[in-house]
This record gives sequence, C-alpha cells and structure tokens, in this order.
Amino acid sequence: MTTLSTSRFYRAKTALRQRGQNMSEYIIIASLIVVVSIGVFGIFGLMTRHQVASMALEIPGNKKC
Repeated sequence: MTTLSTSRFYRAKTALRQRGQNMSEYIIIASLIVVVSIGVFGIFGLMTRHQVASMALEIPGNKKC
C-alpha cells in the first residue's frame, strides 16, 4: 500500500514540476516576443508614424505638393 501511494506522490510531484516548467517556457517566449516587438517598433516606428500621417492628410483630399 505504501509503495502505491509513494508512486502516486512522485507522479503528482513530477506532473506539477512539468507544469511549472511549461509555464516558465511560455513566460520566456512571451517576454522575447515583447522585446522583439519593442525593438521592431523602435526601428520602424518613425516611418510608420509618417506613413499614417500622410494617409491621414490624403483622406480628406488635402494633398501636399
């Protein structure tokens, strides 16, 4: 009886450890995506802002010549 309960305990402990490891991996991947997104926005942010501003000027028909 004790062998069975010990076996269940170790299986449950292993399952919890794997669940924690999976969560840690998701957090690392999510943080990498955030860092890369901030970097890309930093590089292309000014260009994107200018393109959006020029489109906003063209919508009502105001063209810069």
